[in-house]
This record gives sequence, structure tokens and C-alpha cells, in this order.
Amino acid sequence: MKYSILKHTLFKKGLAAALLCFASSFSYADWQINNSLSALTFISIKKGSVAETHHFNALSGQLKKDGSFNLVIDLNSVDTGIDIRDQRMRESLFEVKQYQTAKATGKLSDINVDKLKVGEQLELELPLTLQLHGKTQSLSAKLAVQKQQDGKLRVISRESLIVNAADFDLSSGIQKLTELAGLSSIALAVPVNVDLVLQKK
Repeated sequence: MKYSILKHTLFKKGLAAALLCFASSFSYADWQINNSLSALTFISIKKGSVAETHHFNALSGQLKKDGSFNLVIDLNSVDTGIDIRDQRMRESLFEVKQYQTAKATGKLSDINVDKLKVGEQLELELPLTLQLHGKTQSLSAKLAVQKQQDGKLRVISRESLIVNAADFDLSSGIQKLTELAGLSSIALAVPVNVDLVLQKK
């Protein structure tokens, strides 16, 4: 009788522990970028003062439960609203035959986004590593993270991230675009903004 009671007690404790582990792993599952709800835009400035906003149509990536994240940008998906300009950017600037993607990586240190309440917003300055056109540079992004009503996370830029084309060996590509478009100049400093929506896997 005592053995049966002990066995039953151990079974219940084991079951409770298993359920707790399952719940914990579910609560802290990885977050994945929803491409259809997300946007990454960049601004080109030509002739000294004419600014135009462009974006990429294909984004992917995730935020893992250990805080590490990655954002992958398909450079083939560049969209400026003008087909010939898109083609020139793919071929002459990004050189997509050799460099198909750009990738930003980093880690949220001591921040647990799973504990954010609905409507709560967290502001942070996040060190990240950007790999683009065969070059790697360290940058810092000012972001805001908010938990939405539907349980998704929204990550938006609080300030534009300034990417210098020269740091990624893109100066010659910018010069070629300038010549092809018959422009006097295209700025090397490029403001970049994100509006990302992430959901649990």
C-alpha cells in the first residue's frame, strides 16, 4: 500500500515537472520575423537634397530565447518603384551574383521580451554586427520593442541607423549608379529604418 502511494506521488511529481518544462519551453520559444507584416526602408539622397525612400520585399530572421537575433535581407528583393533602377542596384551596387544577402546579428543582454505586457514598450540601444557586400562592421541601433494585443512583438527604429556605403566597399557602386542615372551625386550616407513584426514559432 505504501509502495503504491509512493509510486503515485512520484508519478504526479514527475508529471508536474514535465508539464512545467513544457510550459517553460513554450513561453520562451523563439520569435520569428513575419515578412508580410515587416518592413526595412532606406533613403537615398541625390543631387545634394533630393531624398527617396526604398525598401526590401524579403526579410527573414529570428529572436532566440537566449536573446540572440539575426535579420537576413534578400538584396535581390530591393524595390525602389522603378524597375530599371532596381536592376542597376542589384547588378552594379549590391552585386547580387556574389553577395545575395545582408545580415544583421546581435544579442539582447539581460532583456527578456517574453515578460513584456501587452502595450508595454521597451526602448533600447542595441549593438549589432552588419555583414554587407563582403564586409563586416559594428553599429548601434536605437529601437523600441512593444508587445501587441495579438501577442506579436513589434520592433521599430527610434532613430535612423546611418550606414556609410564606403564602410562596405560600395563607393564604386554608388559612383556607377550616379553615372548611369546621369546625376551629379548620390550620398554615401544612407539612413535605414526597420518596422519588424515577430511571432512565436
